[in-house]
Amino acid sequence: MSLFRRRAAEPGQTEERATRINIAGGDGYGWLFSPSDVAPNDALRSVAHWACHRVLCTSIAGLPVFQVIENGAQHRRVTASQVVRRPSATVSQSGFVYQVMSSWLESGNAYGQIVATDSMGRPTQIETIDPRQVTWAVRNNSWQPIINGTERNLWPNGDIWHVPAFLRAGSPVGLSPSEYASQSIRTSIQAEKFGGDFFAQGAHPTSVIKSRSVLNAEQAEQIKATARRLIGSREPAVFGSDLDWQQIQVNPADSQFLDLLRFEVEQASRIYGVPPSMIYGAVSGQSVTYANVSQDDLSFLKHSLRWWVNLLQSAWSEFLPTNQYVKFNVDAILQMTARERTEIHKLRLETKTRTINEVRELEDEQPFPDPIFDEPGIPATSTAPAVAPPTL
Repeated sequence: MSLFRRRAAEPGQTEERATRINIAGGDGYGWLFSPSDVAPNDALRSVAHWACHRVLCTSIAGLPVFQVIENGAQHRRVTASQVVRRPSATVSQSGFVYQVMSSWLESGNAYGQIVATDSMGRPTQIETIDPRQVTWAVRNNSWQPIINGTERNLWPNGDIWHVPAFLRAGSPVGLSPSEYASQSIRTSIQAEKFGGDFFAQGAHPTSVIKSRSVLNAEQAEQIKATARRLIGSREPAVFGSDLDWQQIQVNPADSQFLDLLRFEVEQASRIYGVPPSMIYGAVSGQSVTYANVSQDDLSFLKHSLRWWVNLLQSAWSEFLPTNQYVKFNVDAILQMTARERTEIHKLRLETKTRTINEVRELEDEQPFPDPIFDEPGIPATSTAPAVAPPTL
């Protein structure tokens, strides 16, 4: 697991925040340190990184989930079992998916405790575990998870479910995007902190009061106090001939602060694979339009979302019989017009790659009871009941 903690600094070294992963050592213990100044949760303090985190989690958590049975070349949906319909007793199905996805993005690993099984020993209920509670040790040349100081065994030999995301060779423990991109995230956090200080406290003196006379410390403090009172009350400023008040204004654009914030949006998009338009940003020199947003949906599904969907589908399917699997409907990501959806449905029916009832389910309509409408393509003879026109 990727757990950020501080270690005591050795002589001559500065203290560093590190990823703690137990590795084999002389006595079976060792620590692999990956220097970083950014803890997993710290990345979410950056608006750009939190936006990417939100888009990925909510996009997958909002997808319809089905259980499919495979019989030779045929695949058909079946009534979802409990581990698919409601894997957790504490949160909904979408909440469970959100928790798993969030764990992957924050720590590179998702953990769960299997709390109930069926008569065949297959899990029926899983409760997610905060990755920060997990460390790893090596026991007899085998990796062992330690949760809150207690050694546990991984499923199917134990009750701990573990699914890593980005793996490194030689380790079963994944790393998170925030660990791979800690330098960029640290820059983003510091840029936003500078912005807060700039507008809240002022990153420079707001004005200069010049005197042609020599002032002692007490006189200078009195003049400053008067100036602060005038600024806060917006009263007219009145000075004698001996004082001159000059305002100081610094344009944030001149300090390249706004350019830096725009760049951090682009960096976050690169790290998480989220198109800038999805976090309401635009790449330098481009604007956000309907055309490139639609194209971004396709790119997002192909180059980013599909990886996470396949990872979760594969891990979730391990709890089902060998001829069944979990399937996300990724088409729900592509928000098309009614005309575009109709054209695609027609094409899929003509090429016999979709059934009438599948089309009706995608359109949130009740299926026809006749089994002929569960066969791919357009039935040769229609026995569909008459459908009343919609009420306007």
